Amino acid sequence: MEPIRTRPLIARRLDASRGFTLIEMLVTLSILAIITAVAVTGQSTFNHSILLNDTSYTIALSAREAQSLGLSSRKFANVQNGGYGVDFKSATPSKYTVFADIQSIASEPAWCPAIATSTPENKSGNCLYDGAGETFQTYDLTRGYTISNFCGKAGATLTCSSGGGLQSLDVLYLRPNTTAIITGITTGGTVQFTCAQIYVKSPTDTATQTVRMSSLGEVSVGQTCP
Repeated sequence: MEPIRTRPLIARRLDASRGFTLIEMLVTLSILAIITAVAVTGQSTFNHSILLNDTSYTIALSAREAQSLGLSSRKFANVQNGGYGVDFKSATPSKYTVFADIQSIASEPAWCPAIATSTPENKSGNCLYDGAGETFQTYDLTRGYTISNFCGKAGATLTCSSGGGLQSLDVLYLRPNTTAIITGITTGGTVQFTCAQIYVKSPTDTATQTVRMSSLGEVSVGQTCP
């Protein structure tokens, strides 16, 4: 009988699990930090863009509100048939005013419609914003957004507040017309415009959005005067 031979067991060496080295960990953390920074910056830029557009549309809606109030001849301070408009001032870039044109403190511009007092369309205003007595609503821009510039166009000439040529701008809607009466106030007096454009600026960068209001009654965002 053949003797039983024992076979030697071959011990297999198991490699120990290999971990991260310090350099590998630092490289990984650096990559994660870069990706996070890019994602946060992109999200922040996107949010600012959304808020910039939202602020611009709010101004456009205020102009539409003034247009609707003017056409409906809403009574204000017991005065009927007053036009309604939007006033922008270079001295207060973080706010604007919707007003009811019911006073004639300042001189009436030549292009402000003259309506006989004996007619139902008789008006008491002067197509301009004359201060607190005409304030329907003042809107404050939030989150640091501002009206960095506003301009009016007459013919081929564009006059802007950024150059010091325009102190304030009034866009008025007066019954029974759907058109707008656009008046700029300068150091030399009043100027009639056929188009107005408002620049809204982001608080963190140079990004701007425009709101255009034409004498035809058009109100749009993202457009400039032709």
